[in-house]
Amino acid sequence: SGNGMLTSPLIARSTFTDNTASRTGGAIFVDGESKIVNSTFISNTADNDGGAIYSSVQSEKLEIFNAVFVGNTANIDGDEGTGGAIFIEENDDNSKIVNAVFSGNTASMSGGAIYIEETSPKIVSASFSENEAYESGGAIYNSEDFEGGSSPTIVNSIFYGNSGAGNGDQIFNEGENSEPTVSYSLVEGGCSSIPGTICGNG
Repeated sequence: SGNGMLTSPLIARSTFTDNTASRTGGAIFVDGESKIVNSTFISNTADNDGGAIYSSVQSEKLEIFNAVFVGNTANIDGDEGTGGAIFIEENDDNSKIVNAVFSGNTASMSGGAIYIEETSPKIVSASFSENEAYESGGAIYNSEDFEGGSSPTIVNSIFYGNSGAGNGDQIFNEGENSEPTVSYSLVEGGCSSIPGTICGNG
């Protein structure tokens, strides 16, 4: 919102294409509590973080249901971009992404599809393919800072054909406190090949 007032939008049956932001959130910058349903994000760009969506430190909850993210980029020509499609910042672990497709998203640093910073959202029934980070975390980068790590719960999801040039083609976990739990999912190379990941059933 930018004016100190938190927002609580519901966005449904919408398409965001070819939008740009000079800093963060190529299509949407979120403060407060937001829900996005049945929507598509294509070729949006942020000069820094969150090619399509940036969920800020003030966000209480970001909920995404039935969404497609294709070809979004975070700072593709520079060296500071994280979260090619989505950047999720500290938000009390209430965020969730359900039934989503992430394909061909790119970050110039980390988190080709999603960069998660010191929070633990739920990711359910998501497909990650052909996403790329020029450094680490081709699909997802879980960061650690002074306050702790990022430990999302990932269920019934697919990670295949993603690329992290530096480390972690599918998922990269920074530090000792970033410990995602992956269950009932297909992970290229196997869940057990990702350091710091807790491999649940299936």
